[in-house]
This record gives sequence, structure tokens and C-alpha cells, in this order.
Amino acid sequence: MTSEEFGRKLRAREVTSAQMTEECLQRIEADNPRLNAFILVMADEARQQARDDSLGEHKNPCVNGTSQLAE
Repeated sequence: MTSEEFGRKLRAREVTSAQMTEECLQRIEADNPRLNAFILVMADEARQQARDDSLGEHKNPCVNGTSQLAE
């Protein structure tokens, strides 16, 4: 899914930040052994930030900024 599609789906409430975070983490886990693109994956922190975003707490501008990419 592109960032534009993600932003559209998030604004339309078709997906949550937590759902997209889990999808991304699963893809990283599946593909990183072959790609070696990530040195450190902070999965627990990413999940917490996604939960905070879903609650409207927006503690991290990266979580918020993701939904702004397609606007």
C-alpha cells in the first residue's frame, strides 16, 4: 500500500493506525532477512504509538505525519 492509499484509508476510517502498524511490522519481519533494511525494529514502541494515535494522544509527530502524507 502506498502512503497515499494509507492516508486515504486512515482518514476514511477504513483502517486504524494500529492495524497499519501491525501490517508494516509483519512485512518487516517477513522481508528484512532478505533485504537487511532495518538494523533495529522497535515494534513495542511502534505499537504503543499507534495505540496513542488511535486515542488521539498524538505523542509522536511521525505517527501523525504519516496520515498527513496524502493530503
